[in-house]
Amino acid sequence: MRRPYIIPNIFTSANLLCGLLAIIKVFDSDVVTAGWLILAASIFDGLDGQIARLTKSESRFGLNFDSLADMVSFGIAPAMLIYSVISLRHIHLATIEAVLFGGCCALRLARYNVQAATTVNRDFMGIPSPAAAGVIASAFLVMQNSNSVLMEKLFSFLPLISAFLMISIIKYPKINPISILKEKHLKIPAFIITILAVIFSIIIFEELALFILFSTYLAYGTIIFILNVVTSHPIEEPIIDFDEDEDEEFIESEETLDNK
Repeated sequence: MRRPYIIPNIFTSANLLCGLLAIIKVFDSDVVTAGWLILAASIFDGLDGQIARLTKSESRFGLNFDSLADMVSFGIAPAMLIYSVISLRHIHLATIEAVLFGGCCALRLARYNVQAATTVNRDFMGIPSPAAAGVIASAFLVMQNSNSVLMEKLFSFLPLISAFLMISIIKYPKINPISILKEKHLKIPAFIITILAVIFSIIIFEELALFILFSTYLAYGTIIFILNVVTSHPIEEPIIDFDEDEDEEFIESEETLDNK
């Protein structure tokens, strides 16, 4: 394996390591650390793809290794976190949601690998698994710090919503800073200010800022999809389309037969 191909795989390995440690922390009942490890894994997952494109070291091995790491960090680890938290109140609901989330993540990754091998898409079909896991982990951390009853109820439904969106046909934009910087109409100062504002908000508000970011991304694709469905008016063709002249001739022929 040539050296450029090793660099992005190091970040993929860091993603996998965070996922494995998150699972161990759930077993140790340290679910807060597990939540932060899942969020850290999502950062490493974003970096490995960007570095692979920047160094032109994308490979089939990297794609499959990334998917396996994602299944651990964004499928199994969040599923265990979901079960560990919700089972304290609803054991059966926790089992259903954990299984659904993990299963939908596997289906999402398998579909992505097939599409990546055959087509080049500007958008994701279904919310990416790191974003879905990010919503779960950040929502849990906000719930832990706020002790809000509303957040507890919201957390009970988020796994089902995220699982459905992962296997849906709703399109989500690919956030690729390298491609964004290549855009001719991009205003670099505004882009830099936006990035700095996001980083600053995460430093100050921590899990709340992350929850808002992940939730906004989740809601964005859904809202755009609904607006497209509502505003589009496909022309409905009738099941049976009689020609007026033929219809008149048919009626006249029947009248002639009746007269006979």
